[in-house]
Amino acid sequence: MNLTAADFAFDTEAITVPAGAVVTVFFRNEDQGIPHNLAVYDSSLRSERFFMGEFITGPAETVYTFIAPSLPGTYYFQCDAHPFMNGDFIVG
Repeated sequence: MNLTAADFAFDTEAITVPAGAVVTVFFRNEDQGIPHNLAVYDSSLRSERFFMGEFITGPAETVYTFIAPSLPGTYYFQCDAHPFMNGDFIVG
């Protein structure tokens, strides 16, 4: 899947993946001189982290690969540098 960060926002509010799947994210940061990443948590409270990608400073691209949670449900994703950049990580 593709995910872009631009103007301090992700280009989607929801990411949907199968339970337990290997997830590959082609991440593009278009914000000049600004660090962004992708992180997946159990909820917006961030009690449990499932994945935290390295920060990249834009403009730049990287590929993140990780295993989705094994239990179906709605989780949470964000940029750790800018938590207002977030959305639902839906595991089906």
